[in-house]
Amino acid sequence: MKNKLKYQLWCKELSFKRKVDDAKRIIEKNIDYSHYVSWSGGKDSNVILHLCTSFIPDIPVLYIKSGYAIPESYQFMQNIVKEMNLNYTEMPIDIDYLELCAEFGLPHLRSYETQKKVVSMIKKNPANEWTKVNKFTGMFWGLRAEESLKRKAFLQYKGRKYTDKNGIERISPIIDFTINDVWAYHYANDIPINPIYLKENCGQSAETIRNTGWLSTDGENNGRIQWLRTNYPEQFQKIRELL
Repeated sequence: MKNKLKYQLWCKELSFKRKVDDAKRIIEKNIDYSHYVSWSGGKDSNVILHLCTSFIPDIPVLYIKSGYAIPESYQFMQNIVKEMNLNYTEMPIDIDYLELCAEFGLPHLRSYETQKKVVSMIKKNPANEWTKVNKFTGMFWGLRAEESLKRKAFLQYKGRKYTDKNGIERISPIIDFTINDVWAYHYANDIPINPIYLKENCGQSAETIRNTGWLSTDGENNGRIQWLRTNYPEQFQKIRELL
């Protein structure tokens, strides 16, 4: 990783240590077997996974297999499941996401309401049903305010912990982590790095590469499509077929 030294030095920053302590406090206060970890294999959820399993090693972990994860990322997750002996549930989605894209368009071309509908179909509704059936009362996830203006506004309004309309408690321990904090936490705790973040080319770096959402032409002017074409030609071809 190009900025490895920067992140290793960042571990020593007092602001970083305070954020980690804050995250641990909220987890320690709320964690029990009525909560689970929402995990995607991405950099942020890997931090949440490490934090939560440091308190309860066999806390339930849920992965929604929506059908558009990069295969290399998925294999990385399977390796982690075995290495950590996770209490892991993988929920495949019956809906073909490529068919949804053909029907509703690529994500960045959809209206707000259409995007909301699609996300509910492939993520929210299945996760909520699984939560209800298994009688969980809450979950931990890796949302960060820095990710986007919409995410920042949402988290400023909701805070680190809130209860949604379905009665599910949603806890965001790393709400105030920056990208430097995320990677510093990886290096400070020797967390395995998803190999997709090591493909720093085509103008992309570990700070801009995204684990999910590749099935879109969003960010093509920033080199994201070229990055996908260079590193994952099979996934790139799937986008071409939808255009």
